[in-house]
Amino acid sequence: MARPEWISVKDALPKDNDYVLVYDSNNGFYNIDCFYNGDWLEIHDYWTEDVKVTHWMPLPEPPDMVDYEEA
Repeated sequence: MARPEWISVKDALPKDNDYVLVYDSNNGFYNIDCFYNGDWLEIHDYWTEDVKVTHWMPLPEPPDMVDYEEA
């Protein structure tokens, strides 16, 4: 399986309304964010004002729940 690669915000940005994994270089942690209308929208309240998203990557597809329910 191919390992996902980080994408620099200098190289590309996600499509509007896409939820992606982001890296905040000011605080040194990861979060799932939504990119909307040129801004990063936090889905958690613990982000601080000095967030600097430098990299992002698409989220993986969810698991196939049919296989899980049959097990």
